[in-house]
Amino acid sequence: MRAKKKALQEAYRVLKPGGQLHLWDAEIEKAYPEPFVVELDIKLPTEEIHTGYGVVSDVVNQTAQSVEKLCLDAGFHPLSAQTAEGQFYLAFFK
Repeated sequence: MRAKKKALQEAYRVLKPGGQLHLWDAEIEKAYPEPFVVELDIKLPTEEIHTGYGVVSDVVNQTAQSVEKLCLDAGFHPLSAQTAEGQFYLAFFK
C-alpha cells in the first residue's frame, strides 16, 4: 500500500486545482503466491473487447473503501463511486 499512497500523493501534487482522478480496479483479497486474475468485458462505441488482467504482488485486502481512504488522505475530494462484482470505479477531484 505504500507505493499506492506515494502514487496518489504525486497525482494530487501534479493535478491542477479542479483536476480529476479516475480509478478502475478490482477488489483483491491477495495476489501472492497465486496470482489474482480477473476477466474484463470492455464495451466501446464500435466494438467489444474481452480480455483479462492478472497480477502477482504483495497486495492484500484491497477494497474500494481502502483505495478511497488513500485518495482522501492524499487530499482528493470524492466525485463518484461504483462497485459491482468485485470491481470498482472511483472518481475524485483536487
